[in-house]
Amino acid sequence: MTGDLNDYLRLWNLSDPELLARSPRGDVYGAYRNDEKVVLKLLTPIGVEDESDAVVALRYFDGHGAVRLLAEKMGAPVGRLRAFVFAYACLSASWPDKPEGSEVQRWFLTVARNAERHVDLSA
Repeated sequence: MTGDLNDYLRLWNLSDPELLARSPRGDVYGAYRNDEKVVLKLLTPIGVEDESDAVVALRYFDGHGAVRLLAEKMGAPVGRLRAFVFAYACLSASWPDKPEGSEVQRWFLTVARNAERHVDLSA
């Protein structure tokens, strides 16, 4: 995924990537876009299949009580990778009117917990 990472760093003008988490679903990097902290997630084919609903939810909520999707790219050059960039500061935002036990709710809670383990969200 290193080649893909460099492609997305150039595409979205990101700098200083730091690997935060790696899983069968993809790699999560902390980075900067201008002076804004962001998260870049490169999905593997498994991640594309498992997390497609989460991308739809991110688009729908547009940063209201959830992370804000800044950009996404479908059909990466190698494999079926998809990347999207989050507004980093929104990771700890509360989810308004969340349906209890929903798959999307569990997904956002997992993202927030993983981020809290790796970075200081208070900055």
